[in-house]
Amino acid sequence: KPSKEAKISIAIFAIAIAAIILFGSCTSLLPHWQVGEKVIRLSIPQVIQMIGFGAAMLILMACRVNPEKVIKSSVFGAGMVGVVATFGIAWMADTFFEAHSKEFIGLIGELVREYPILFCLMVWLLAVLLQSQGATTQAIMPIGLSLGLPVTSIIGSAPAVNSIFLVPCSGSMIAGVMFDRSGTTKIGKYLLDHSFIRPGFVTNLSAIAISWLLAELIF
Repeated sequence: KPSKEAKISIAIFAIAIAAIILFGSCTSLLPHWQVGEKVIRLSIPQVIQMIGFGAAMLILMACRVNPEKVIKSSVFGAGMVGVVATFGIAWMADTFFEAHSKEFIGLIGELVREYPILFCLMVWLLAVLLQSQGATTQAIMPIGLSLGLPVTSIIGSAPAVNSIFLVPCSGSMIAGVMFDRSGTTKIGKYLLDHSFIRPGFVTNLSAIAISWLLAELIF
């Protein structure tokens, strides 16, 4: 039977998840401050980190968890590898894109202006480069709007930001490999022969096709 401490830890975790959902749904509740005439709100990623770390601290303190056992657990090890991969590779790609963003956006803008159908492909390739759905959306979707592309093209291309599966360097993919004790989930010997490549293509391309169909039917 689960111990009292286990039940308390689950309750703390559930409250933390509920708090994150609440702040994400009602941004007016986010802490904010005024700098000059501009009101700045605490970002959702920062809120998630603060609540997550706070909940972990409460669980360690309230449930008498031995920190040494946490550090030696497979979950902690997989998580730390994922953190290193995310911070290292994602930040490197983001830094590279930020340094050359004008050149990228200029090239993308010219191609899309001549061939609007390439917008979806541009979104897909840029997501592979940046390894971030959010950064890709923020970088390229405004370009589509500024070029006057049809709404159906922009909405239909939205799922293309999930192409980060192509290169197995995201934290979730690495953690998935480490969590799999059966050894069937692998990175592979070469760059593109990993376990996520086929399911990634099937789900991503299906999502793009369905999104385009729904956009055409609704708009």
